Amino acid sequence: MPPAGRAARPLPPRRGDAVTLDVIVVNYRSGDALAHALRAARGFGGPEARLTVVDNSPEDGAATAARAELPDVRVIESETNVGFAVAVNRALAETSAPLVLLLNPDVSSIEGSLESVEESFAADPRVAALGARLRNHDGTVQPSARREPRSIDLFVDGLGLRNRFPRWKWPRRAFQAEEGGGIVDTVFGACLFIRRAALDDIGPFDERFFVYAEETDWLVRAKRRGWKTVVSGDVQAVHRLRGSTDTSEETLSLLLLESNYAYSAKHLGRARTLALRLGLGGADSARWVAAALRAKREHRCALEGRLAVHAGRGSPGFPRRRG
Repeated sequence: MPPAGRAARPLPPRRGDAVTLDVIVVNYRSGDALAHALRAARGFGGPEARLTVVDNSPEDGAATAARAELPDVRVIESETNVGFAVAVNRALAETSAPLVLLLNPDVSSIEGSLESVEESFAADPRVAALGARLRNHDGTVQPSARREPRSIDLFVDGLGLRNRFPRWKWPRRAFQAEEGGGIVDTVFGACLFIRRAALDDIGPFDERFFVYAEETDWLVRAKRRGWKTVVSGDVQAVHRLRGSTDTSEETLSLLLLESNYAYSAKHLGRARTLALRLGLGGADSARWVAAALRAKREHRCALEGRLAVHAGRGSPGFPRRRG
C-alpha cells in the first residue's frame, strides 16, 4: 500500500523498443469498431505498446479481421462470452508491462502522447489510474469522472433520469470536474491507464461483475487503499457510448442494473441494496421481460444465461461465482 511509509516503485526508464504499455481490448460483437480502436492504440502507443484482444465472440470474425490488418495483435479466444472482468484478468495474467491501457472497442481515436501519461504516473507514485478525457464524435465533452457512487446515484442510473431529463442539474452532482491532473473518485473505463504495481497491490478485477461497474469497483478499492485516480489534461479519446457491441439497449440496460445491484451489495450493504431493488422493482421487471424477449429473438445465448441468473437471484447480492 503506497501512501504511508513506502512509495510505489516508479515506472522503469525506457529501453529502446521494450514494451512499456500493454493495451487490452475486450471484443464482443464489436464489428469494424475493433480494428478502429486497435489502430488508434497503435498510433498512440507506437512500437512500445503490445496489443492484446480477448475475444468473447470469436464467431463474429472481428478479431480475425483486426489481426489481418495488424498482424502483431495477440488474440486470446474465449469459448463463450465470459464477461469483461474475466476477460481483462486473463489478459493481465499474460502480460507484464508497467502500464496497462484498458480500451473499449468503441474508442475511435486517442490524442496525446504516451510520454505525458508516463510522466503523470512518474510524478506521483500514489497514482493508480489515469483516465483520458472522453469526447463525443461531435467534439462535445462526455462526462466521465464521478464521485464514489451512493445509493441515490444508483437509483438515478437505474431509472435513466440523466438521459430523460438532460437539463435537470441535480442528478449531475454525481459527476466531478475533470481539470487535467485533478484527483477524482472514479472514471469511466473506456480509455483507462492503470499502473501495474497498483494491480499487484489491489488485486485483479472482481469477476462477479459480468459487465459495467467493474472499473468503478476496482477504483473504489484503490481509493480505500490510499491510491489516487486522476484525469489526464493531455490525453483525449473519442468514444461512442455503447458503440462496442450490437447487443440491444434493453439487454444492456438490464446488465447495468445487475451490476449496480452487485456494486451496492458489495459496498453499500444489504439493507440499502434491498431498498434499491424495491425502488427499481417495476422498471427492473419491465426491462427484464423486454431484454429476455429480445435476447431470445437474437439468439444471444450467453446473455440469456446472465438474464436467467438475474431473474432467479431474488435477493440483493452478487450472482454466483463462476466455476
